Amino acid sequence: MREDMGTPNDSGYGYSGDDDRAGRAPRAEGARPRAQRSDATNHRSSRGAQPTPTGVAGVLGKAADVARSAVGAVSGAAGSVASRVRGGESDARGARVRTASERSGVPYGGEPMSGSSSRDYLGTGNPCVRCGKPVDPSEPRCPHCGALQKPFYTNPVFLVPIVVLLALVIVLTIAINSCAGKTSGPTSGTSTVTPASDELKSQLASKISEAQQYLSDNTSLHIYTAATASDLETATAKAVSVNNSSSAGEEDVTNAINAITDAENALVQVGSFNTVEWPWYDPLMQSIDSYVGTQIAMTGTIVSSTDGTNGRTILINISGDATCPLVLTVNSLTTTDVTTPTAGTEVSLLGTVTGTTQVTGDDGTERTAPTVTADFLYTNTADAGAADAGDAGDADAAA
Repeated sequence: MREDMGTPNDSGYGYSGDDDRAGRAPRAEGARPRAQRSDATNHRSSRGAQPTPTGVAGVLGKAADVARSAVGAVSGAAGSVASRVRGGESDARGARVRTASERSGVPYGGEPMSGSSSRDYLGTGNPCVRCGKPVDPSEPRCPHCGALQKPFYTNPVFLVPIVVLLALVIVLTIAINSCAGKTSGPTSGTSTVTPASDELKSQLASKISEAQQYLSDNTSLHIYTAATASDLETATAKAVSVNNSSSAGEEDVTNAINAITDAENALVQVGSFNTVEWPWYDPLMQSIDSYVGTQIAMTGTIVSSTDGTNGRTILINISGDATCPLVLTVNSLTTTDVTTPTAGTEVSLLGTVTGTTQVTGDDGTERTAPTVTADFLYTNTADAGAADAGDAGDADAAA
């Protein structure tokens, strides 16, 4: 194989026969032959020195050599620039990697460095809202991509101006409403008092005088029921108060006149024991609403008597039965011979039903009892019937 690598003239040692002509020293006697290099230089060297071209060919050859040298210089300069650019990019990339490694406490892809931060951004934390990589909850920004991890509207810097703005709006609203209330006229709940004219006051005085005449006649003759006469008496007293007031307006005077007129129209003539209904107690209580405003007559036994501002209130057991209580009101318009009501006294009553009330009977039981305003109240004696007939006759004659 080594003999094949030589040329026909190198005698098997890889040298040409013209060693002296190639400028090489002849091989020493007994020296180990060297292997021939198979690069272009050896091939060129093995050919020996080439003669220098002359004429046009020589000139063209020199020009080509100069051109190749220029191209080589330009290529070398471009390679140097590219090498520097790649080196700069590599340095920048390495700086970023080192920065991320220092913040996370983990070297370039290795185990956490001793003494580094416990925040491991490479394996713990919530996913980043942008890149999805883990971010420590205490970090406002992602260490990988720099994205904010909390919505901007949760930032106190954003919330404080909003709260201040809302407070200003509320304060301004209250101030505007307050100013509007001060400058506006009277509200819908108030009304301007219009003074009553002299003519209207004269009508009220005339109406009061008329009502007082009704009441005077009723006191002496007992023409009207005590319930309706009491309503006229109350309306007249209020009208007198309005007439005496210097601040009473037109509306007040008009209302007083209308109240007297309504009470006069509601007057009911009183009946007698012979003309009014004598109801049983149970049917009376079962349909008490239909009896309101109706005159009735009943007999019973006095249980107790209490004096009040509007007269005397007497509790009566109808027919002496404790389960059938009745509350009787006796006022100044009642005709009666019971000047001192005594428990156990049997009486006959006639009056107008006005409603119901809750009472405690003499047996201690709470019950609902009818209320009656008395026109007549007499003790049950031999003379009671004659007195009743005489009084009823006087009332009929007056009517």
